[in-house]
Amino acid sequence: MRRKAHETCHNYRRFQRLRLALTHEYLAENAFVHALSRSSMQVKDVHHYEIDLTNVDALNDTFTAIFEQIDASCTELILINNAGMVEPVGTVIENTPASLEKSVTLNLTAPMAASSLFLQKSQHLNVKKTVLNISSGAGRSPMEGWSAYCSGKAGLDMFTRAAAAEQSEETNLCSFCPSLQESLIRVCKKRYAAQVKIVSNMWIHSNRIKQMETLLSPRQ
Repeated sequence: MRRKAHETCHNYRRFQRLRLALTHEYLAENAFVHALSRSSMQVKDVHHYEIDLTNVDALNDTFTAIFEQIDASCTELILINNAGMVEPVGTVIENTPASLEKSVTLNLTAPMAASSLFLQKSQHLNVKKTVLNISSGAGRSPMEGWSAYCSGKAGLDMFTRAAAAEQSEETNLCSFCPSLQESLIRVCKKRYAAQVKIVSNMWIHSNRIKQMETLLSPRQ
């Protein structure tokens, strides 16, 4: 039987590349992949749902549509919360309330809501369930200019730990922290070149990580 996998994702370059790598891995295992993002994935055999994950209210209808396609032949359910955005990049003084709200909504509120809906709508299915929240080292180690992103990922880590304590042995919640991806560092360096101090510190940080051989490609 084919395993059915569910994935949430968002159309930001760093996260898009990780999303594609995960998608191809699951398709290679003959899994059903349902992808949620703002723009279509040009990948064969992927069931795509166009949605802006900052619109949390729209998640309920989307998850309802997904679970209407799942039947007793399902052997395992996996939710991967890979949505995320680094923006706003800048000091706290520079960040606007609107940009902070959008950041927290996408990096924290959306994966919390997706996890809740996934567990609610799968209660009737007696199969192994896994919620994998993609975290970041930025949630565990502060980085100048990334206060919003660091806070969102730190909150996601704590949500995962608290929610995991509530679940039975058949349901696993875990937070996975991939190493910094080289593509993310390069994008940030180019996009925020005007903010010299922030980019310089970011680049120094990434070079230290690279020297320890922990700077990963999206495929890894």
